[in-house]
Amino acid sequence: MTSRSVSPYSTSKTQRIITEEMKRRQIRAYFGYTDIPPKPIAPREPEIGRIRLLKQIGAIAGPVIILLGILALFLKLDLALIAPLILTGGIIFGGTRLISNYINQRDWAYQQLGAQYMSLLYDYQQKLKKWEILEEDLRNIPSAHQIDLWLQEDLRRIRDRIGLERLSLVTNQLEAERSTSFIYGALLENKDDDGNPDIPQHEFQSARFDSVDGKLRFPCYQFMVVYLSDTRISAYSARFNFLHGELLGSKTYEYLYQDIVSISTEEVSINYYLPQPFFVANGPLASTNFSVPLMPTIQTMQSKISKATKFILSVPSGDSASVIIDIDLDENLLGPQLKAGLKTQIDYIRTKLREKKKG
Repeated sequence: MTSRSVSPYSTSKTQRIITEEMKRRQIRAYFGYTDIPPKPIAPREPEIGRIRLLKQIGAIAGPVIILLGILALFLKLDLALIAPLILTGGIIFGGTRLISNYINQRDWAYQQLGAQYMSLLYDYQQKLKKWEILEEDLRNIPSAHQIDLWLQEDLRRIRDRIGLERLSLVTNQLEAERSTSFIYGALLENKDDDGNPDIPQHEFQSARFDSVDGKLRFPCYQFMVVYLSDTRISAYSARFNFLHGELLGSKTYEYLYQDIVSISTEEVSINYYLPQPFFVANGPLASTNFSVPLMPTIQTMQSKISKATKFILSVPSGDSASVIIDIDLDENLLGPQLKAGLKTQIDYIRTKLREKKKG
């Protein structure tokens, strides 16, 4: 699965078709728009055209009238004519200087606003570039419901097609009843097999609390697809960057039922910081970009997720596969994808394992 593939997705009753690339951009816009500053408004040039014309007239008329007064003085004309000429020319010249200073101040202020605008525009464009989206994506941010539908499509594709392809399985090799278990959860640790980050931090940390339905949605997930056949358990696991449709750190496992040591859950400590501020009791969700009322049911303040529960499948060699299946967060605040009846699936795998080992 790559962000370059093209497939149709319906986004409205009119069955508008968008490409996979457009869809991923809209997903990134949904999760990243609060990190993007508002597009700056270009400053308007001062409307002083008439004042500039007056300055030009004064710059010519003032000196000309003064020169006429001086010429009349040399010609020894009547003083009653000379004085008004020189006085009028001086007034015009002085007024022109005042007008010129006013125009220069307006021009300087416009230049300063222009420089500030270019700086803000650069920051805005750099943020768009960092998130790999276009301005039109910010104008067409999808609803939370649409985001959920797209995520469901991706998860179904991983479960029903990609996992089988990676394991080279066909459906007739699997047990007919409940042969596939899809165990997944939010990705809360940005680490590859060597312990190094493999997702850009701004993407990994872009969980979004949607004020419309009061749910928290995550941008990245980890999963394990478990397929049960007559003799063995096959599993495919990876990290999934929903923002790009990318699968990272893909692994496949195949174990005979007799080789499975245990299927267990374990509580682990993590540090995943939530959008700040995440919850405020009966107050606004503060942000540089928006301020909206929270649902009245939210009464606590929480800055990070510090505990999680992992599902672990282990074999005698010490090899194991694991995935986070639960976090220390009120279930009512989680998006619908994170309430998928994982316990039922895990219990079924345990039951099936006991049956096969006894047999």
